[in-house]
Amino acid sequence: MKQYRKNTFFSAVNRIPRCPEHASDKDKDHNVEIYTSGNTPNLDHLHAGRMSGYFDLELQAHTPLIIGKQTEQGKKRFIEVQKIEGKPFISPSMIKGLLSSTYERVTSSRFRIFDTPTHSTPLSYRAGKGRKTYSHTPYEVAKSAQVQPAQSHNEASAAERLFGFVGTTGAALRGRLKIGPVSISQDAIANNHKPIALPPLLSPKPSSGRRFLFERSKSLNTEESHLKRALLFDPGHFLLGEAAYPTHRSCIDQSLEEIIRKHCNSGGDLTTNESVELHVKSWIKEQSTLKCRVHFEDISLKELTFLLWPLVPENLTPSGKENFGFHKIGIGKPLGLGLVTARIINNFVYVQTTEELTSGYKNLSCVLGIEYEEKSVSQLICEANIGDLSTLPWIRAFQWIAYGFDDTEDTPVRYINLEENKVNNETTDDGSPKYFADSKWRAGQAPRPLRLNDTTPTPDVFLEEVKDEKSKGDRKQVDSVD
Repeated sequence: MKQYRKNTFFSAVNRIPRCPEHASDKDKDHNVEIYTSGNTPNLDHLHAGRMSGYFDLELQAHTPLIIGKQTEQGKKRFIEVQKIEGKPFISPSMIKGLLSSTYERVTSSRFRIFDTPTHSTPLSYRAGKGRKTYSHTPYEVAKSAQVQPAQSHNEASAAERLFGFVGTTGAALRGRLKIGPVSISQDAIANNHKPIALPPLLSPKPSSGRRFLFERSKSLNTEESHLKRALLFDPGHFLLGEAAYPTHRSCIDQSLEEIIRKHCNSGGDLTTNESVELHVKSWIKEQSTLKCRVHFEDISLKELTFLLWPLVPENLTPSGKENFGFHKIGIGKPLGLGLVTARIINNFVYVQTTEELTSGYKNLSCVLGIEYEEKSVSQLICEANIGDLSTLPWIRAFQWIAYGFDDTEDTPVRYINLEENKVNNETTDDGSPKYFADSKWRAGQAPRPLRLNDTTPTPDVFLEEVKDEKSKGDRKQVDSVD
């Protein structure tokens, strides 16, 4: 008779819900301006009741940042901080990407980056000795919830309206944010005499389903059930979320070598397959800072405050916690790399309202970009009356992804391993997830939802078959629950 043991850990990948229909119902005060598709602005004039201006943004690294230019030498792949005329160059598009993805999350917008051709292909799963095809494709699930990429102005969600988009049918919209040059602190670049090999970093497989999907229900504040595998990707039962990587808090302010060592000690794979390895020649050190100016034009007060809200470090702190959460940039997020705090320098935003500009042009006293009113971030958020966003399920999930978990020996932050994955896929004759009575555990587990309204998420628990030393299989971590 097979024996099993329970393994307890926090999943290294989880999901953030994208659910505009639920958002518009749950948060009615912001429905028209934030959650409703369409309402794209005309860009040929400045609108009454809107504002233009800028703020200065600072990112501070709390783990090494693996960013820059990738090259190939033979079969090996390398990455290093890009330099122009001997000076480090950080692309403003990286900052724009951080702001864009964060804004998508807090506004429950459509996916702006979505591989439509790939996600329009039917996926399959193991069933007995063969494979079966899911009833719908990931694109069809996204479309059922109106989170597929916008193809027309009428489909543009909050993120497309602010950051712009290009549809496949010819529709396009210019964004209303611009990122200035990025400066970097002195002595921020580290390098090694011999490039350091990163453990393989593979994205979660879409066919796994449970890394991306969450059950469709009237309330997002409910535990998920254990539905049959065949029902995954059925729009009648599931919605599509964003795969995201919780912070490894034990990695905060640690060196690159130490973070890799922690990963390997927790059961992570450090393969020598050069086709999937990335060798790091140089990186940005922990405690380094990046600074830039963010310009915005003709945006509403609510658009501005939804942009500013996640740039207040305290807002990335889940209920019951004291320390800050982190944004993430660059390569190596599943390992705990790329952690940055984002804050607005001096807590001030500099704005011109359309009404002030209109008066200035009439009186020949000011023009766009010359005179600004200084306003504190807290003042703007208060004026917008956006309420407590942390009560919203998708915001709670985002906060927990940002805050993360302590990576301890008893409860590490890691992927499921192959042996756990096998047990998790066991089913009864009718395809239902198998129940293991002795362990009081049912298969078909997904990472525990982070959107639930509780103080601290409980760890994931998976079963693994107990084998003798000679028959132990490969226990390396995998990037998905298949």
